[in-house]
Amino acid sequence: MKILKNILKKTIFEQLVQKSYWFDFSLKKLQEYISKFNNNFNIVIIGDKNKIGDFYIIPFSDIKHIFIEKHFSRDKDRSPRWVGTINNNLLKISNCDFSLDCSQYYGNKNIIDNIVTNDDEKNDYAIQNKLAEIKIRQKQSKFRKLVLENFNNKCCISGIIESDLLRAGHIIPWAKNIETRLNPSNGLCLFVLYDILFDQGYFSLTDDKKILIPNNINNFSDEIKRILLSIKGMEILKPKNYEIKVEYIKFHRENIFKENNGA
Repeated sequence: MKILKNILKKTIFEQLVQKSYWFDFSLKKLQEYISKFNNNFNIVIIGDKNKIGDFYIIPFSDIKHIFIEKHFSRDKDRSPRWVGTINNNLLKISNCDFSLDCSQYYGNKNIIDNIVTNDDEKNDYAIQNKLAEIKIRQKQSKFRKLVLENFNNKCCISGIIESDLLRAGHIIPWAKNIETRLNPSNGLCLFVLYDILFDQGYFSLTDDKKILIPNNINNFSDEIKRILLSIKGMEILKPKNYEIKVEYIKFHRENIFKENNGA
């Protein structure tokens, strides 16, 4: 089977519901990809977010024959879509009489083995980069899960609990130290606004986990000053599983915090 060069740059990601391995794809989404790439794109189906390599990369050209109108879901209250499952490596679309064995597409080994290379493609790292990106996404998802659980799924400053507004922020930034990237002791559960402010160094923490704001706060806009003054001196929530390491806080204070970073 030949997969076109750089095809993994063009993918549809669908998150599987854990255990049941259920997924759906909308007609609109597929039409958008077909209009852009013809049939030269992949469907990437991710399973357990916490299990590295638990995903399928399936060339759409290999399964396009099952994505037809008569196999639409019969849920008339929703837009046209295909609903399916993967069980024991068998992909089954609702209202379709047969299943497809997709075991060869599981993980990253076979998708590489199936690529027909030429001299140009031997120097092409697009596929390896895409697979590495998928692994990173899964690892980051696990990091987020551990960090949020560490603070009882609430912002450690405001107590906000809406998960779509919470971020697992790194104390030592991702790019600064590979050894601390996925360590939950290097994470804070923060409301998205506080995550941005902390990431940019608008506030930091003392060794006893109290919020520290810059002395030169008058250099900032009135809106930022108001936000920072409202949290000044507050102690963040105590983590329940992984203690935040003082050396990580010290790094942030000395290298990211605007007080000590030329702001």
